[in-house]
Amino acid sequence: MPAGQVPVWEENGKMYNQSSAILRMLAKRHGFYAEEPEKMWAIDSANDNINDCAVKIAPLIMGKKFDEEGHKTYKAAVETIA
Repeated sequence: MPAGQVPVWEENGKMYNQSSAILRMLAKRHGFYAEEPEKMWAIDSANDNINDCAVKIAPLIMGKKFDEEGHKTYKAAVETIA
């Protein structure tokens, strides 16, 4: 695993890490990534927003911190998304 990280994409004996970079590579290869800079920004911005939200929520889900304090933190994180 490159840099000991998951997820990885394995193809033709080579392993790739970094989910956003993998998504961009596959999207470009299969015609789902824009050529125009503003459209590229829109695609990357949407992906980055999802990643930003996941960073806030994942520790609560993975850590199973669903006590009252964890629930408040989770709710506050979700409200910043909406």
